[in-house]
Amino acid sequence: MTIGTNTDMDGNYALEVPDDAVTLLFSYIGYVSEEVEIAGRSVIDMVLLPDVTSLEEITVSTGYWEVNIRLMAVSKFCSRSASLT
Repeated sequence: MTIGTNTDMDGNYALEVPDDAVTLLFSYIGYVSEEVEIAGRSVIDMVLLPDVTSLEEITVSTGYWEVNIRLMAVSKFCSRSASLT
């Protein structure tokens, strides 16, 4: 069974999980996915690392114009804070 949620602008999220849930999978485009054991915790803080190999070039297209953006390095980490209920 898959249950999903999104974060707010600050990276916070809340998620109701079944009692028999064992792991959570954190993923976001451009970041390395992480699977974390719940292990009885009610709060899980997560930091996703940038997947720089998949972020070498981005093409943005609006239908009127197109822009290619080359990324040299990504230094900002994505912090996630969780409240499990």
